[in-house]
Amino acid sequence: MLFKVGIILGSTRTHSNTAGVSRYLESLVSQHNNDKKATLKSNSNSDTINRMEVEVIHLTNSPGHPLPFLVEEPIMAKAHRPRNLSELSELYIDSKIQEWSKTVLQWDGLIIITPQYNWGYPGILKNCLDHLYYEFNKLPLGIITLGGTQGGLKCFEQLKIVCQGALNMNLIDKNVAIKLPKHFIQGENRIKGSYYNNNNNQNQNIDKDEDDNNDVDAQDESWLVEYQEELHVLLEQLVDKMKFRKEEQKR
Repeated sequence: MLFKVGIILGSTRTHSNTAGVSRYLESLVSQHNNDKKATLKSNSNSDTINRMEVEVIHLTNSPGHPLPFLVEEPIMAKAHRPRNLSELSELYIDSKIQEWSKTVLQWDGLIIITPQYNWGYPGILKNCLDHLYYEFNKLPLGIITLGGTQGGLKCFEQLKIVCQGALNMNLIDKNVAIKLPKHFIQGENRIKGSYYNNNNNQNQNIDKDEDDNNDVDAQDESWLVEYQEELHVLLEQLVDKMKFRKEEQKR
């Protein structure tokens, strides 16, 4: 079974840790999609192979973004829910919001990866959530936050209130809080997400200079390995919720 998963990056900085974490997560997804032994399976007794196709959304650079900050009528939370959700996009005035609606409706699940800024999450992330409503209802969701000593837990709690409470998303139980080393916060270094790729490409013919650079990156980011199991669990729980939702939609 193929699932389409959206990954929204909360940071829009040119050099961000969020993008590196996303690349690392995408590497784990690719591993599962390509390795039959490691392919994600449901916790049920079914032997169905569950694969994922990801769509990464950068909130300033992806097609159709940035979205306008003015939320116009109709306010979707107050609007009548159409029987056919594919008709939702027609209710919006702005063409960018129409396309955003269509994009989210194509997803079977969503992962938000975001840094914590001043004990909260970035305004541009809140803006992309505020434009829609029914598109997010019951959508399986996993959250990955980036922060200091607590890994962005305050940011997570706020997102949980908005996504699970207001937007009625189906939040998984095991979300991930990544505690960034200080030099990734205060210095110029940023996560490249290359550690996993480097360790899985050791037997491939790679340009020597590029290979040497990857070795340096791998050493710098070896601490990411401690989050690998947590990220695997996040993906597994997301697949379970996406599978249940698809089965429910068939009824």
